[in-house]
Amino acid sequence: MQVYTMDRIPQLEIVEAKGAVLNEQVFSVDIVTDTLSGLGSMFGGNSSSYTKEYRKGREIVLNGLEQKAQEMGADSIVGLKIQYGQFINSEIMLLVISANGTAVVTKPIADKN
Repeated sequence: MQVYTMDRIPQLEIVEAKGAVLNEQVFSVDIVTDTLSGLGSMFGGNSSSYTKEYRKGREIVLNGLEQKAQEMGADSIVGLKIQYGQFINSEIMLLVISANGTAVVTKPIADKN
């Protein structure tokens, strides 16, 4: 499965659009455990534990998106968009990640020479 942020794919022709493909996930992040990580980032450091959570969440959402596109009979996704959101209280942060695109079937563009 190939996933593209652009709507057109170089050297490939879109022969069929299968439809919109969407995936959303909500992840909880323990703020109490990660407080020291947050303190480091306030002083210009990198919050590696939060970075890992975002990366892990994005991979889960994209894998789910690809699986849904395959179930629709697609071989690629075009127009990928990923959105992030957070809901925070005193003990927990909820990380919301959603992704959408168009599931398509492609074929190589015939050489015109």
